[in-house]
Amino acid sequence: TVLVYGDSQRPLTTDHTPDSESNRVRSLGSLKGGELLKGHFTPLEFRKRPLERELGSMVLYREPYMTGWAYKVLTHPDLRLPLVSGHGKR
Repeated sequence: TVLVYGDSQRPLTTDHTPDSESNRVRSLGSLKGGELLKGHFTPLEFRKRPLERELGSMVLYREPYMTGWAYKVLTHPDLRLPLVSGHGKR
């Protein structure tokens, strides 16, 4: 929605995309120790989708509140579906 007043215009809304909302959604999903996800999804974000053959190896990941990336040993719970997938508008 755009407000037009005379010669000026101002956007009243913004698009909700994975890029703009992923941190908020993943943070909410990790509340109460992941109780909201019921063990079906992971709030973690991985640099690339982890594969079962990579179990036990070091992978880049970040928690919902992290701004940078860190390494961790990939475990079986990390193979759950990501809570947020995709990158912005197509």
